[in-house]
Amino acid sequence: MTQTTNDQPTGRATGALVPVLAFAGIVVAVMQTLLVPVIKDLPQLL
Repeated sequence: MTQTTNDQPTGRATGALVPVLAFAGIVVAVMQTLLVPVIKDLPQLL
């Protein structure tokens, strides 16, 4: 009896990686855009 293994990742696992990374990049860009103008006021706000 011969047993074979499949070492390659499934299409679903690799296909989900790109949208997740793209969404994370968009979130970081938006948060940076919102936070940069507020940096000078942070000591007063805190």
